[in-house]
Amino acid sequence: MERRAFIGVLTGGFLAAPLAAEAQSERKVPKIGIINFADPPVRGPSAGLFWEPMRKLGWVEGQNVVVERRNAAGDSNQIPRLAEELVQLHVDVFLVTGARAAQQIQRVTQTIPICAYSGDFQAAGVVTNLAKPDRNVTGVQDVDVDLAGKRLALLKEAAPSLTRAGMLLPNRRDPTMAALVRAAEEVARPLGLQLMVVESPRPEDFVEAFAALTKARVRGLMVAETPFTYQHHSQILALAAKNRLAAIYEKRYWVEAGGLISYGVVQAEIGRRMAECVDKILRGAKPSEVPVQQLNTFQLVINLKTAKALGLTIPPSLLARADEVIE
Repeated sequence: MERRAFIGVLTGGFLAAPLAAEAQSERKVPKIGIINFADPPVRGPSAGLFWEPMRKLGWVEGQNVVVERRNAAGDSNQIPRLAEELVQLHVDVFLVTGARAAQQIQRVTQTIPICAYSGDFQAAGVVTNLAKPDRNVTGVQDVDVDLAGKRLALLKEAAPSLTRAGMLLPNRRDPTMAALVRAAEEVARPLGLQLMVVESPRPEDFVEAFAALTKARVRGLMVAETPFTYQHHSQILALAAKNRLAAIYEKRYWVEAGGLISYGVVQAEIGRRMAECVDKILRGAKPSEVPVQQLNTFQLVINLKTAKALGLTIPPSLLARADEVIE
């Protein structure tokens, strides 16, 4: 601004008005602050599926919206520092994945809106009212605890002889993970399954966790979807294959990468709903005016190549219900 004022003085004020108008226009260009937990970006909103619906809503990066990206490189402790940076840049809205990330940003700012994609917002303590969020967080949630039981039932259907199943997650004391464990335990017994929950809070714990499953003669596995498990999905898939575990996951990309089955929300729907959330905030809505959206479109994907490698014959009735079969 000092340089512009100096030029205005030199030209007798001729450029002062246009430059002031230009500065005002620049200030009006909104900013989105994206904090990714890992690289590549975690599922959904911060990936490519977010930007196509954003374009349809009229937002084009570099034209009428500025995007500031930061990456925590798998260390959630970095999120507050990165949020501070983005607050100093005067972002208009944060876009993040995970309730924990939203909570960490809330500790930095209680005024800048946060659009989050996460599990159960209420269980995580991010909001108390989904229809009218009471703080500065809103967004999209995809956790229906009933799906944990549904996944176990699908796993049992794919492998009828299964009697012991494992559940892999980073931390069972997390409120969302605790709810999933309870839901899975309720369904396991009627299915004739013994459920073994194993925690892997660090990547170096995966080998030990899978060794424990094998020692307990567990032959099936359900993997909880979190930014952490996504970041290390290649390692998890490799260990599941090495230990010949029939495993079910939440998102399609696991099956594309060699997993056996996935059942969960459609990823394109995540991007669309998150784009709608950000669009409303950028157009002036407050978080309290943007209800938390519950995703309710699900897809079942099966990888027959992986089934063959595990010696499984997927029942025709299950194949007939699949939305996609990878051969």
